[in-house]
Formats: sequence, C-alpha cells, structure tokens
Amino acid sequence: IDGYYRWMDRKGEYQYEGKFYATTDNSKIFFTPERNLDGDLYGVSPYVSSKLMNNNGYAVPVTINKAGYYGIWIDLQAHTYSIWALEIPTDAYTGALCVTGEGFTIGNWALSAEMTKITDYRYTGTVSLVDYVYCLTSPDWSCQFHGDGKYWWIASGGANLTFHTDYSGEVIVTFDTAYPWGTIKKSN
Repeated sequence: IDGYYRWMDRKGEYQYEGKFYATTDNSKIFFTPERNLDGDLYGVSPYVSSKLMNNNGYAVPVTINKAGYYGIWIDLQAHTYSIWALEIPTDAYTGALCVTGEGFTIGNWALSAEMTKITDYRYTGTVSLVDYVYCLTSPDWSCQFHGDGKYWWIASGGANLTFHTDYSGEVIVTFDTAYPWGTIKKSN
C-alpha cells in the first residue's frame, strides 16, 4: 500500500462517513472504493466545489482548508458531502510508541526503536519486514493498539493486525493515536 487510505463506514445505501487527518493546510483528497487511484474517483466539479461527482479526468479533489482532524460525510446519490472539524479526545495516548509483531527483521515481538512524534498524536517509524503480524505499543507494553484491517483500538492483549505482502524491505509506519489509524508505505 502506498498512500494514505482511511476506511469510511457505510451509513446508508449511498452514504458513507469517516474521519481524516489533513497534514497540511489546503490538503487535497479524493474518495475511492479501492485502495488505489486506478478506478472510480469521487471529487468535486472544478466549477461547483459543493457538487460531489465521479468523472475521472474531470473531477478535482476536495480541498480541506486547514490542517487537523475532520469528520466527513458523503452521499454518492445526492452528489453532496460535508466536512467538519473534530475535537481531539481527552484520553488520546501521547506517550512513546513502538512497532512490534512477527516477521520483522528486528525479531519476533521485539520492540522497534521508539517512533518519532510528528505531532502530539501522530508517530512515524521505519522498520524492515517480510510478512508480518503487528501492533503498536508503549515501550513498557502498558498501552497497546491492535487492529483488524478496518479499525484500531486500545487493548492489553488479544488479536493483532495481520498484514500479508509480497514486499520485503523497509517500510514507513505512520500511526495516529487521536483517532487510531495506521498506514504502511514503502520506503524509497
């Protein structure tokens, strides 16, 4: 996976709701049914920025004016969308964070170096992998984030996200603790 893809929950026949973190002012986003930009892209008309449309090559991305956390609602049938700012949960984790699991070159369930904090709630780190199961944890294992490929949650044990890939090499893991979500991107 190369890029930032965030799951949206289906709320109705054509309605979806999700969360997004805009890393910079004037962030540009499309909505897509796949984890790539090869198929249908939902954006807005270049002339009417409030009209959601699916017209590859014509639609332009939706612009989020200010960096931060946002809730997003789209209605594909009504061709509408709305975006609103989200408050950071008061119990969001802000301590040190490491990557761990199976299939890493550091060893099974060994801790990676502490991830670098990008903001109070966003972390990034580079690890080498083959095929793996992983979670993110505080260095003392007191706060663990587990995922199922769709959602992330805080847990003291249990199931971890299993990620299978034919890629072997360095990847950049980015994780957000305000609204738990992780991405994995090949290191260039």
